[in-house]
Amino acid sequence: YAMNRYYGDQGRGPSLWRGRAVAAVTTCGYRPERGADLWEEGLRRWCKHGRAEYLGMFCRRDLGKSVPFMDEEKESGVRDFAQAIYLSIRMEEV
Repeated sequence: YAMNRYYGDQGRGPSLWRGRAVAAVTTCGYRPERGADLWEEGLRRWCKHGRAEYLGMFCRRDLGKSVPFMDEEKESGVRDFAQAIYLSIRMEEV
């Protein structure tokens, strides 16, 4: 709420997120399409309400303490995601 500051019938107040770019890197215990779908939808709505640009989410499943989380696929995937976000922001600046 504090970043969006909505004033009800009085109209919208200043949004500290307005014009900002937002992306997420997260994990969950289920398949991402079932474990992070609601988180992503909430983030999309929050960005829309605050007039921020939602750039996407990178999510991978954490299978628990018995299975090492980080592997080459996750490392290259998050690197590619970060690079794509960086390039999309740079292209907007040009």
